[in-house]
Amino acid sequence: MKCWKWAALFLLLIGVAACGSAPVEEHHYSLRLDALSDTDYSAQRVSDSAETLVVTSVRLPEYLRSNNLVMQVGDNEILPARRHFWAEPLAESIKSVLEHDLGRHLEAVAVARDRSADGCSLDVEFERFHATDHARVVSSGHYRLQHRGGSIERSFDTSRTQNDGGYGSAVGELRKAVDALAAALAAELNDGVACGDSSAQAEAIP
Repeated sequence: MKCWKWAALFLLLIGVAACGSAPVEEHHYSLRLDALSDTDYSAQRVSDSAETLVVTSVRLPEYLRSNNLVMQVGDNEILPARRHFWAEPLAESIKSVLEHDLGRHLEAVAVARDRSADGCSLDVEFERFHATDHARVVSSGHYRLQHRGGSIERSFDTSRTQNDGGYGSAVGELRKAVDALAAALAAELNDGVACGDSSAQAEAIP
């Protein structure tokens, strides 16, 4: 075989190898970006004597602690996405967005970032926060809201149906699920159940 044929074959093999090793496109998602672009939200302005709420922790099950998005297949199988990732640690992101949404919905209770602030404290534990193969996102768990008179414990389920397929749509619906949880919490706080009269009795609801 002539030299030019060997050269052509060599270049062809290099081209095939280059195509085979082309980088695979990855997708990164953030819950916070939507909150940061919320032009309808303005920072709370409350008096120094106003009640405060601190979100002390947001906990996730082990399978949600990686940066991969996951999908539930069937009743009990979890598949991590290969090319779809959270842009930041999910628990921190949910906590930040939940604080933002509580600030939008609350009337006379200020959301504080300082854990030493007096007032109420909120601990949230998610049992599910992911997409499913049935065009739904599931968001459920329980929370404990401590106030000066005691504590409230409730379970929650803010699961939603996806209108469109894909992980991008799922992230959008999960974002709405956090807002729905914040709205439910704010309704309770705005009624004065948790951060109202310090003589209120403890209430525990399984």
